[in-house]
Amino acid sequence: MAHRPRPSWLCAALLGLGGGASCGGGQPSTGGLSQGGVQAAFAAAMPEVERCLRAGRARLPYLGGDIEALVEIDEQGRATGAYLGRSTLGDEQVEECILEAYRSRPWPRPVGGKTGQARQGYSFGAAPDQPAPLDWKPDALAAAMEEEARRERAEAGHDGGPDAATAAPSSPFAELVAKLGRCRTEPGAGRIEITMYLDEDGMVQSVGLATSDARSRAALGCIAMVVKTTSFPSPGNQIAKVTMGIE
Repeated sequence: MAHRPRPSWLCAALLGLGGGASCGGGQPSTGGLSQGGVQAAFAAAMPEVERCLRAGRARLPYLGGDIEALVEIDEQGRATGAYLGRSTLGDEQVEECILEAYRSRPWPRPVGGKTGQARQGYSFGAAPDQPAPLDWKPDALAAAMEEEARRERAEAGHDGGPDAATAAPSSPFAELVAKLGRCRTEPGAGRIEITMYLDEDGMVQSVGLATSDARSRAALGCIAMVVKTTSFPSPGNQIAKVTMGIE
């Protein structure tokens, strides 16, 4: 199983004994965490994380990508929340399985405060015998959606004509982005990362979502539904992987 820890930072790791602490602009009640204890907890969760990945690859053999996990910890060393600040895995089931592995672990108690936060990044490679999916960039997907819409208008007899200039249709990709944006109802909600796999017919095989902003998390279910019910163009005779952000 290929997994490579990337450089990570831990919220005020190994702060001094006693006294309140401020971490990354957080409240004084936020404490520091033992770096060794945090890394040991992430390592202890790895067998369960690998089980999550194996289950995902049974459905999507080419599954792979990067994650950055955030774990919120109370003064008893219990995980009160686990989230993905970013993820390009592209599968909700696997992402939730990984987060549950982190929620169920004991964690080091914060030093100098009532709560702590740990953060760790990993890269997970796809199975070595699987061809990598097409890395379909958002700009290329937008162009393919526009081309498909133009072809459908021509086939329906609605392309050209005296009113074409005044009745020019909007971009299908722009419409999708606007629809996704309407899922967010919290003022000032932050960026949401969306990763999806499309089959040869443009059907969504799976979708994964991540955000580091608590105000954006309420929108994730709506965004997943919009993506799953959107008709995308065919990427050709191959599986495509798309990662895009909603600001």
